[in-house]
Amino acid sequence: LRKKMKVNYLIDYGEWVHLIDHPDSISIEAFLKNKMKRDLFRKKKITVWMEDDEARTLFRILLDNRPNEAYEYFDTLDVNIGCDQLASIFKDPKVHSNMVGCICILDGDQSSKCNLDEKIMCLPGKSAPDRIAIKYGLELYESGKKDFWEQEELINDGIDRTYYRTNINKGAKKTLKCKRDTVKNHYQQNAVFYRMVLKQWVLDMSESHDPTIDKFYEDLKIMFMKNTLPLLLPQNKWS
Repeated sequence: LRKKMKVNYLIDYGEWVHLIDHPDSISIEAFLKNKMKRDLFRKKKITVWMEDDEARTLFRILLDNRPNEAYEYFDTLDVNIGCDQLASIFKDPKVHSNMVGCICILDGDQSSKCNLDEKIMCLPGKSAPDRIAIKYGLELYESGKKDFWEQEELINDGIDRTYYRTNINKGAKKTLKCKRDTVKNHYQQNAVFYRMVLKQWVLDMSESHDPTIDKFYEDLKIMFMKNTLPLLLPQNKWS
């Protein structure tokens, strides 16, 4: 089948035989093991290691931005680990061999550490997600982008440009000059607003064909394909 040979696969139903028109290796294995196809896939997902909640939020927004059936096979690990520690885990040959079905996605400012052979890739953008959100929030405020400020979700949460100017703007400007802990604290205090900002950022960057956005999806596809064989995932799910 993998060598494109002409092979016919038949299912024995007792009183008749059925020819499978377009068999794949997973279906065939399911029949041979007398299991339902979904049983072979159960609990077999690609575990995504990321730095923090902000990174996981941006990751989920990116998946929502370009729907794909294959995304159901990705599962984020709800653990916070620093970028240096994450990179060292996946770069260690002894540990790497035991990380079957795992990938690492670092923040965009850590691109120098990324290596697809070591199953390490990066989020789009050239900064951490919290800094991206805070900086882009300021840009959206200055530009008065109606498509953003008039969104029903923001209105329902009582957030408009006046609220932003009164409650978020000053803190945002000061925060960008501070260290990571202060940036993260400001983001988390306004997490609902900044999640919407990240959604708008992904949408705008996608429409402008930002190279880091396109590279993210290309690398994610490579990561998915790398894990289809060890996890017995169906390659044709990537659309």
